[in-house]
Amino acid sequence: MNWEGRLAQELPFLERLFTSHGVVRVLDAACGTGHHAIALARRGYPDDGVDLSPAMIEQARKNAAAAGAQVSFAVAGFGGLAALGQSFDAVLCLGNSAAAPAGRVRAG
Repeated sequence: MNWEGRLAQELPFLERLFTSHGVVRVLDAACGTGHHAIALARRGYPDDGVDLSPAMIEQARKNAAAAGAQVSFAVAGFGGLAALGQSFDAVLCLGNSAAAPAGRVRAG
């Protein structure tokens, strides 16, 4: 993945959207290796990332440390988001993580 190119295209849109809706705190659900969460944190958005895969979260933490970004990452699926005990102004789910077959994703 060309993360620099992808983020260069997506971040201006997200920042305009966040500004127009007063978004401050963001959750990146199904964050994978954390690139969006890290990029947003580096732009001043208090940001958290969650993913169902412990291996992805481990890599996301390494990526954040390498980037000098403060992001809180946790292992959690969509059904476990309420257990985070936090509120967010926006929740992102980018890529194809929400494209599960019918019945596999349930609101929790």
